[in-house]
Formats: sequence, C-alpha cells, structure tokens
Amino acid sequence: MKSDFEIHFADYSQLLRKLDVAFQEQQHYLIAGDPGELGKELIISLCSLETPAFLRSFIPFLKQNRISFKLIKDQLLQYQQNAGAFGAEHVGRILLIYPESYQLAAETIKKLCELSLSQQLKGPLVRNHFRVDSVLYLPLGSTFTRKFSARKIKDTLPRIIHYRYIPIELISDTIKGKIFKAVSIRKLAFQLCLIKHSRPFALDDHFGRDMRDRLCWQKELAGELAPLEISPAVIDYFELHDSAYLVFEFLEGKSLGDRVLEILKGRPWNALSKQDQKQLLCWYQHAIDITGKIHALGIVHRDITISNFHVSDNGRLQLLDFELAFNLHKRRPWPPFVLGTPGYLAPEQLAYRLPDFPEDLYSLGAVLYFMLTGKNPQTITGSVQKHLKDQPIDADLKMLMQGCMEHNPVKRPSLATIKFTIDLKLNEVEYENQSNHF
Repeated sequence: MKSDFEIHFADYSQLLRKLDVAFQEQQHYLIAGDPGELGKELIISLCSLETPAFLRSFIPFLKQNRISFKLIKDQLLQYQQNAGAFGAEHVGRILLIYPESYQLAAETIKKLCELSLSQQLKGPLVRNHFRVDSVLYLPLGSTFTRKFSARKIKDTLPRIIHYRYIPIELISDTIKGKIFKAVSIRKLAFQLCLIKHSRPFALDDHFGRDMRDRLCWQKELAGELAPLEISPAVIDYFELHDSAYLVFEFLEGKSLGDRVLEILKGRPWNALSKQDQKQLLCWYQHAIDITGKIHALGIVHRDITISNFHVSDNGRLQLLDFELAFNLHKRRPWPPFVLGTPGYLAPEQLAYRLPDFPEDLYSLGAVLYFMLTGKNPQTITGSVQKHLKDQPIDADLKMLMQGCMEHNPVKRPSLATIKFTIDLKLNEVEYENQSNHF
C-alpha cells in the first residue's frame, strides 16, 4: 500500500558507519564500546526531527574520548519509543552514555549543554529521573547526581492551574499527559470541568509537532463541531511551561465500553435478553448517526474506539478525542497526525494513506466487535472472518462486522448500509421482544 505523504526515517547505523564508529546491534539499540552497569549512564532525550544533526555534532566527541554509548537504531524506532510503544519507562531513552570517570562525565555534560543551547534541543520527559539540562537526565541513585546539579522532576498535580482551575481528581496519567477533573473558579463560577494536559514534547512527530499541536487542533475543530452538540464543549485553552491545557465541560456518566460490559457481564450476544440486545443496538445506532454528522462536514475522526464514546447519565451518546481528526475539505492538518489505537486502527492509516471516511468505517466495525463480545479487537489474530467463525454472534451482525473490517477500504460497506443493517436488526429485536410479552 503506497503512502500518500512521504516520511523518510534516518538509519542511525549508517550515520555511525560514516563516522567510522564500530558498533554491534542489540534489540532496539546500537552499542558502541562496553556500556557499564545500569544506574551510571547519562540519558539523552531527543525529539526525532532534530536527532540526526545532533548526532553528527556529538558522536565525534564520544569517539574521540572513547566513551561507550547505546543509541536507538533509527528514527522510526525513536518515534515509536517516544510514543510509548515499548512502555512508558522507555520514553526519551534515545542515547545512553557511559563515561568511566567524573571528569569524563563533567566534560560530556559540558559539551551536551553547549549543543543543547546552540541547537535548541528538546525531548520528552524521562519520568522518575533527575534532570540536569533540557535533554539530559540521570537515573535515581546515580553516582553522578551529587557532583552535578540535577533536580527531580515534579509530576504531581498543582494546587491551582493558571489562576483559574483547581484539580480535584486525576482520571488518567499517560505518556501523552494527564486528564483530570477540576473546578473552574473563573468569574467565581465554581463549575466542574475536564482538563486534558500535554506533557512537554510528548508524541513528537517527523514534522516538528507534538501533543500541544494536537490539542490546539482539537480546540479549533471544537468550534466547527459545536452546532452539532455531539461532543463536549471546549471552555478554554492555554499553554504553560511547554505544556498545553485543553478544558472541556465535564460530562457525568461512563464510557460506552464500561456501559457495554455492565450489560454483557461476560455473556455472549446470543445469551442476552432482547431488551439488552436492543440497548446495545440503540447505542451503536447513535454512534453511526454521530459518525455520519461529522462526515457530512468532511471530517474523518480517525480514532473511533469504544472508549471514545461517552454515555451520559441521561443516556446521551457523545464522541470524544478529535486530536487525530482530518478535515478533507480543508486538507488539514497537513500532514495528518499519525498513530491511533491498536485494534481500531485501519490498515491504510498505518500505511500513511491520505485520510478518508473508510478509516472510520473500519473503526466502527471494531467497536461493534467489542459491543458483541466484550473483547478488545486487538485480540483478533489472522483474518477477521476466521476469527469470527465460531463466535456466538448473530449472523447478520457478524457479516456486517467482517465487511467493516475488510483490509481493502473499497470493499467496506457505506455508512448508509451499516445504518440500514442495524435498523433492520433493531426492528427484528424489538418485534421479538414484543412477541415475548404475549
């Protein structure tokens, strides 16, 4: 599948060969020399875009001083590592340096600080480490921390943010940032709100963007979506200390995934009562309607998941997290943001194809899979058809799911066809439910 926008990832092994540095490969790293034990390394966190120029400036210094090091193999692995693909504990660990003495460590840190200033280096936070410079970290308990002015990064919620918001509950904490419930004291309103926070330089991409750009784009989209009333209203947006904060109205309720699991209770579709089947189909019907409304505006969501639908206490369904969305009419953002949620991610999205509506249709198929089985679609191995063969699922819904999750986007059913199929199934379930009462 050919890409619609070009991304060239640098191979750092080629760079080391050009610099005549001997190395060996080990898992995701290139190893030069004989690295010492863990806990005595200097850790350099770097955004992928600026790394090649930095390495060309810095590797000759390491070679000249015979300092051992470990370097991530290439820019693609670096991008994935900084995005948390290998675990939060590996984020930012791009270049690990092993000086054999305090003197060498001091000279290395001096050189790093000079380059960091001249090249304006930046990188994602390395959590649970001491920070020496904008991109230089030391492990907790490192023998170098007493000799150099390193400070531990505070990663707790502040008592008040931007003189406007008081955090009261942490909802999630990931490599992207925090999401927390807060009270707005703007104009003494004392209203509940939800705040999405971006960690500095988190999810950096090949075009110099990071999580801040995604939140800023989501804020812009919120203005276009506001008349539809299908997602939470944006109250505020601001940036502080390389982090961005996007503030939403607070929604009482639960994610669609939680609601579905409460109904399924570990039971297969065929074991549910007609009333429970009706409720699941109604929610899915609303999800289709919401998707149709954003498609009518030329917007592809590109991260439709069971968790990104929210069911309020009054039963209203809303769609969340538009940070990966793409406007087909305006061709924005360009290039499109990449990544997504495994299991819900369409194959063409992984191949950097120009976003289009079938991406969301694939995701709707994955949502339907969760709603019928209670299982994460990431557990699907091999072809969808083979995986579903022995599942105790309604035959019509099984066929619809298979169609939505076709590898070839051209073969996926239209949104109108999906809606028609669900409407028919809902009528059938309602009829059977009424017949059971006679």
